[in-house]
Amino acid sequence: MTGTPLRCLCRMCEAHCGLLADGPPVWPAAPDAPIQLRPDPDHPLSRGYACKKGLDFPQRALGPRRVTSARIRSGETLVPAAVGPTLSAAGARIAELRRRHGPESIALFVGNATAYSGGATLGADLFRRALGTRRVYSSLTLDNAPQLLVHDLCLGSPLRTFVADYSGADCILLVGTDPLASQASQSQSHPHAVRDLLRKREALIVVDPRRSTTAAHAGLHMAARAGSDVALLAGLVRGVLDAPPRPGPVALPPQQRQRLAELCAGYTPERVSAETGLDLPSLDLLLRRLLAARRPLVWSGLGVLLGPEGSVGWWLTLALQTALGGLGDTWRYQPGPVGMADLTSWLGLRHDPQNRSRIGGYAAVLGHHAAATLAEDVLSEDPDRTRALVVIGGNPAVSLPGSDSAIRALQRLELLVVIDPFESRTTDLAHYTFPATTWLERPDLCLAAAELRSGPETLEQPQLRCAPGESRDDWDWLRALAAAAGRPFGGSALASWWIGDQRPEALSRRLLSLRRLWPVKPALTLPALDLCPESLIAAFQARVPQEPGWRLVSSARQIGAMNTWIRPKVVRTGRVHPDHVPPSGLLRVRGREGTVELRVEPDAALPHETLVLPWGDDETEGGVNSNRLVDPQAREPLTGQPCANGGRIEVEPG
Repeated sequence: MTGTPLRCLCRMCEAHCGLLADGPPVWPAAPDAPIQLRPDPDHPLSRGYACKKGLDFPQRALGPRRVTSARIRSGETLVPAAVGPTLSAAGARIAELRRRHGPESIALFVGNATAYSGGATLGADLFRRALGTRRVYSSLTLDNAPQLLVHDLCLGSPLRTFVADYSGADCILLVGTDPLASQASQSQSHPHAVRDLLRKREALIVVDPRRSTTAAHAGLHMAARAGSDVALLAGLVRGVLDAPPRPGPVALPPQQRQRLAELCAGYTPERVSAETGLDLPSLDLLLRRLLAARRPLVWSGLGVLLGPEGSVGWWLTLALQTALGGLGDTWRYQPGPVGMADLTSWLGLRHDPQNRSRIGGYAAVLGHHAAATLAEDVLSEDPDRTRALVVIGGNPAVSLPGSDSAIRALQRLELLVVIDPFESRTTDLAHYTFPATTWLERPDLCLAAAELRSGPETLEQPQLRCAPGESRDDWDWLRALAAAAGRPFGGSALASWWIGDQRPEALSRRLLSLRRLWPVKPALTLPALDLCPESLIAAFQARVPQEPGWRLVSSARQIGAMNTWIRPKVVRTGRVHPDHVPPSGLLRVRGREGTVELRVEPDAALPHETLVLPWGDDETEGGVNSNRLVDPQAREPLTGQPCANGGRIEVEPG
């Protein structure tokens, strides 16, 4: 018998699409009960849309890679073990390493699977405080760190985020982003955003080396060379600032306008054409269309953020939008039901310039160190290197750049503890693993992406299915692990007492109950915009144009894939221009630390000497991991984020 459908949200990504769950008459369902998810037509934002990642997840959550018991290493394999002794053994090792080498010898890696779990997000920080370490690496520093850094420098908070409002824009320029391939978080600013974008074919311009789903739909697709986005954006800023002032209120203060004009003066159409490979008539057409628009929208995505100059690229995107008409129109600021940016400002929680990665000295972003430096840290001979790693919902063996060195680093660790619902290449290398719940098996109070939403529909979420076997919330494992190591959860006896036996949802409710104490700034009273931070200007002035040669594009993602933890099919092929497909159909591709041989398919829309290989993949399943080709030493200069797009590779027939 089927019960009443239960309303919930997909928690696979920040879009948080509305879902209806069909299943048994009583919720939560049994651990192995069949559950069917379908889009919720009455959800105020997604309005009946949801991608297959969330819809297929109930079946995947019970698949063969699911882990439901604690495990301990015995020789070359992991074997099931009782929870109590396993926790005691792992905690004792943490305590021993902390005593011998200090708290900074222990690090955390927080993966993408934890991003929308209140227990994992809050629990990871309380566990870090319990250990007394500041070494937190995360998947956040593998893709979005530049955007957060720029918002911190220019807007006063990394959490002061915007959504792109496609509905009213009459010219939409998308650089390195593909919102039609999946429900994009910025689309959630209003109902039917994807439908509105589909209706704006003639207004839509896409700059992307590959012919993505969105590029194929656009009225104009410009296939610029991978990694050349900064030159294009700087040239457009120059063109807009050289043009007569646009009608309407001035969005850019005169001093900042003059400074930006001086910085971009050298990016003439000829220089931009030489760097991007785009012809002069196309560049002229693009500029004229932006200047003629009443409500232009410029937006960048992972294609830019994962390039060699991600911070400068996003900064120039912000500058170009401001020069064209400012923020608050087609860029919509939404504090959401919580107002996280204003809360952090009220609490005085700002960027700490002293919190930097041990390797490279990169500033921490939201307290997270550059994950691209983790392997080098572990493999160094310094006495203060990282010796133990606790991984929460992540797969660094696959997701770190230069995955060969990443695996060597994980093998060298004196202790590797993994908390995860699924087996992975990282769990294969662990000393202890603990089975976590998925988002189907825990209640939650979803505050993580609240600032991207306009209403309260991101809050209370029900538990759909009982946890299988010994699976527990990340919160429970982290709390138990701290206790086993003899450390107070939260870092002090007072914090541990205040937390008591409360669940993370209860602590989040406490935070919401204090909501009236901090003032939330509406869109029209945003803090003064500073588009001339010296660190960004210095990085822009120091840039060197790319030399000719083969470049990798690995930010492309399969529809239905979610980073390294959900792979709908194994990736074994890449795409190149037809002129570069050898008779054998095979290419041998060499990066700084690894070589792969793969079959390639022709794609006439691609620029020459460009290889598109979807990001990440688990080679244990016969796939090709593009991160083997990403140079771990080639890092974005301000955040240390790896350059997954535009990096140099060597190519020869296979």
